[in-house]
Amino acid sequence: MNDPSPAVRFGRLWAHSQPAVAGFLRSLVGDPGIAEELEQDVATAAFLALPTYDATRPFTSWVLGIARNQYRLRCRSLARNHAVLTDPRAIVALAQAAEEEEADGWERERGALRQCLEILVGQARKILALHYVEGLTPAVSAQRLGLSPVHARVLLHRTRGVLRSCVERRLTMADDDHG
Repeated sequence: MNDPSPAVRFGRLWAHSQPAVAGFLRSLVGDPGIAEELEQDVATAAFLALPTYDATRPFTSWVLGIARNQYRLRCRSLARNHAVLTDPRAIVALAQAAEEEEADGWERERGALRQCLEILVGQARKILALHYVEGLTPAVSAQRLGLSPVHARVLLHRTRGVLRSCVERRLTMADDDHG
């Protein structure tokens, strides 16, 4: 049988990873409309970059990297539209400061998320692993866990909410300790 066309191949891969991408973008962007626009940008960029995708690696991880880059591009674009700098030294200094701040922010968030993940137990922990590590859909995860598909989606949604609240609390506490 012939290999599927790139569009069909991408469609299959994207359908599997889209929920993770959408969740990731919603966690970064408060506005659902902007998150949806970014998701479309990610899909387009991923489709165009598909020839560079190494099929021996997880597609979801690869496309989440593209999502992170699209988010950064959007942030930079918004920043550019708000201020015009002409001194090249100022531009370089601001870019370096922004990269350092962004790297620090990502590291703080990752650390908080790691701590929050450590306290998760049972099915909540399992459903996250099935969805984000193995890249399974909630329906397939439901079968693995012996749950109904609706229950699995609700569990995944609630677990993400618990994690989001936990991370926000830890970041706020860290800010209060340093402030």
